[in-house]
Amino acid sequence: PPRSTLFPYTTLFRSRYHENSVAGKGSHAGDAHAWAGTISAYQRRTRTRVAYWDGIAHTAASPAVLGLEPERGPRPTTGSVLRHHYGQRYVSVAIGFHHGDLGIAVAPDPAPDLIDARLARPGQPSRWLDLRSDDMRHLWGGPAKARVISGIYHPSRDSAEYMAIASLTDAFDVLVHLHEVTPTQWLP
Repeated sequence: PPRSTLFPYTTLFRSRYHENSVAGKGSHAGDAHAWAGTISAYQRRTRTRVAYWDGIAHTAASPAVLGLEPERGPRPTTGSVLRHHYGQRYVSVAIGFHHGDLGIAVAPDPAPDLIDARLARPGQPSRWLDLRSDDMRHLWGGPAKARVISGIYHPSRDSAEYMAIASLTDAFDVLVHLHEVTPTQWLP
């Protein structure tokens, strides 16, 4: 079907889904221990490798303070629980971007204090960094803030839509950065 036919359905689905998500219910962190337990149980049962795909506020390998609820302090993430359980066998990859059209909102340029701004290079559409070497840990280690685009993201709250971590290199093993994002294109 043409995009115009699908758009009302996907918008409705997205809003209903996120209404009942952890962000929609006001607890942006969720239950990290329960989610990590489910992932670990599946991995033990199937004896296969597992790729856990979720937002960076969930996959970070260290606790995080969420900008929408900073008064709660550092909260465990599913990734931090998995890192504790699996050690370095849990690899945390952060995928972020500088700015762009999300299809339902336009994300502005990131604030200068966000890692998203530091990673941007004019004329370079994307890059990735493996932070696991000592040189990279020295260069990129230390506290950091990253923009979080949740299912209930709105540009008017952009300054509060972030996560703060005590050490970028403890939270993520690899950073993937896209300069500009565009809306999803439907496959024919």
